[in-house]
Amino acid sequence: MLPQSEFASPMLASAAAPVAVAAITQDRALIGLLRSVIDPANDLILVSSESELTPHLNSRRISVALLDSMFIEGDLGAMSERLRETWPDLVLVVVGTAEEQTKVAAQITSGVVYRFLHRPVSAPRVRLFVEAALRRHEVENVERTLEQSRPDFSRFEAGKSGKSGKSSVLIPGIIAAVVVAAAGGIWFAMSPGNSPPAGIEPAAQVVSAPAEAPRSEPVAKVEPPVIKPAEQAAVVPAPVPEPVVAAPAPAPKTVAESAPADESVADRLRPADKPVVQVPEEVAPRTPPAPPAPTFEQRLSDQLAQAEAALQRGELASPPGHNAVELFRGALELDPSSTLAKAGLIRVADRLLTASERAITAGSVEDAKKMVAVAESLTPATARGAFLMMQIEREHERTALTRAKDTDVQDKLEKSVTYLRLANARLRSGALIEPSEDNARYYVEAARQIAPDDAGVEETSRLLQKQLLERAATAATAGNAADTERWLANADSVGAPRQEMTAIRRSLQDTLIGARAARMNSLTQSFADALAANRLVQPANDNARSYLLALINTDGSSPAVASGRQSLGNAYINEVRGAVARNDMAAAETWLNEARTIGFSGEALTTATADVAAARERVAQRSAPVGENLPERIEYVAPKFPSSVRNRGITGWVELEFTVLKDGSTSNVVVTNSSPRRTFDNAAMTAVGQWRYKPVVARDGNIVEQRAAVRIRFSDE
Repeated sequence: MLPQSEFASPMLASAAAPVAVAAITQDRALIGLLRSVIDPANDLILVSSESELTPHLNSRRISVALLDSMFIEGDLGAMSERLRETWPDLVLVVVGTAEEQTKVAAQITSGVVYRFLHRPVSAPRVRLFVEAALRRHEVENVERTLEQSRPDFSRFEAGKSGKSGKSSVLIPGIIAAVVVAAAGGIWFAMSPGNSPPAGIEPAAQVVSAPAEAPRSEPVAKVEPPVIKPAEQAAVVPAPVPEPVVAAPAPAPKTVAESAPADESVADRLRPADKPVVQVPEEVAPRTPPAPPAPTFEQRLSDQLAQAEAALQRGELASPPGHNAVELFRGALELDPSSTLAKAGLIRVADRLLTASERAITAGSVEDAKKMVAVAESLTPATARGAFLMMQIEREHERTALTRAKDTDVQDKLEKSVTYLRLANARLRSGALIEPSEDNARYYVEAARQIAPDDAGVEETSRLLQKQLLERAATAATAGNAADTERWLANADSVGAPRQEMTAIRRSLQDTLIGARAARMNSLTQSFADALAANRLVQPANDNARSYLLALINTDGSSPAVASGRQSLGNAYINEVRGAVARNDMAAAETWLNEARTIGFSGEALTTATADVAAARERVAQRSAPVGENLPERIEYVAPKFPSSVRNRGITGWVELEFTVLKDGSTSNVVVTNSSPRRTFDNAAMTAVGQWRYKPVVARDGNIVEQRAAVRIRFSDE
């Protein structure tokens, strides 16, 4: 038996080479067809010249090359000979007209050029030619590999005479086995169901968009930006010792007794042997502190994380309330200057446009139209969006034309004349692309399908090109980018000169730059006036904040934006300091949020945040109720036992909170608990409302208000 290492089939010994298709072209229609027909497992590499194609060929990744004669300078036949001689395994397909076919007739005959694809091209013909070229490349590779790997049987022919008979029989059998294995490999490589092996890395210049993964496949996790939340100071009230105060003289038929500090609850509830007056005792607050509210940075980070997750799941514009569009817009409402939110909307628009291209290829024109509309609402007008809308409109018209196609030659000629007459009438009335199926472009295309070589069709087409370019130029002069791109896309679809379209786009850019500069100057002046008048957030449409946000949306990288943000941020910090001085914590927090909203940052914001936290702690300490015996009481009024329950043996107690005002009087008396419910509440509140205290002096020497708590016991003895 022959050694496997020496006679294994070369087709089975190594994996197939990576497959890629290159095209020298700038024709948008041809590029769109190539993207739609080439298998996503294969790469599509687009270049504009032979010099750009050479590095890809040197990497030996290109299997098939399409040469668009419209975009190739010089001798096309010589170029084909040169490419084939340098890279013998390259399969060439030339795209052009019947006249251009004669230029490479010799190369087609000799096999240098494998196929010639005539214009106008269509998706079925492009798919047919590309698949045939790929199969041809596989066959040539197999044949070349077999030729280079043919085994050497010469050493097996030399041997002893006694073994010559066996060798002569064995060698033809081995040759037959190799031929059968080669034929099987060729058949396997040419089978349409087989695709290139996995694990092939794509080229850096890949243009074709990969097919989007199904919902069930895992999606690469994108970590959202993490913003460290501001540290919040925890307020822990200091423990207050339970006071003990001597009881005042008893009033007639009214008892209040002083409870020792170590007296239990059962002892306090047990009836006394003689009438006593209960001294108020401290009641600690029972309400647990509320959890801290999420910070501005936490809310923004969470919103961006949800938006990124929706984008990765492919939930671009649906379901309502949980899609990437609405979530990124919500992030912009929190922070209009957020670059992550703006970039997210641009990425969503790009994915929507990519999905609309696939929808057009699949025949779902209405779905594609909806996707483009949403994408165009997220970003400024783009040539890509205008081109897709033009394709959608043409698909509508092409469908209508297909339905109306007539096979009778004479009837076609009559229809061609009618279409040209209608096209010229629409040109005179200005109905170039609207209304649908009743415009000049529609009728020109209808006439071209019937009589593509008619001189009248070409003349009318040139008139249509001229008027479309004039409309585009007018829109560019007015600075209307969306209309300019729409007219240019339609002009390009009917073959308008590229040089004139480039000049119109340059004019549009000049107009937009000038308009932007004028708007920036106007907004800068309005911002300065509003800031000088201290109109920081009001009135709604004439304040410094609204003008700064308009500056950011117009040109966020302008020096005027950075200067305005710093000036307005400092003004907000001054308002924060004033609110802290007034102990108005709500206003201070509002001004801090305004500063964060405009993107203000730095040491001033950090210091102001710390000052607000410290002031909030001081206010909380003053607002926390303390035992009633801590403020020094100077006037006491005993509570009256309610007549409705007197002599009925009913006892009870009432817990209250109240505020000791700066003049020593009591206010805001509320019952926090009582037993029995509502029996002694009014009597207790009436008594506490008449008590008087010495004013409470804070550590800084200022007289302040102080909350206090007390329990009053009632006994009918």
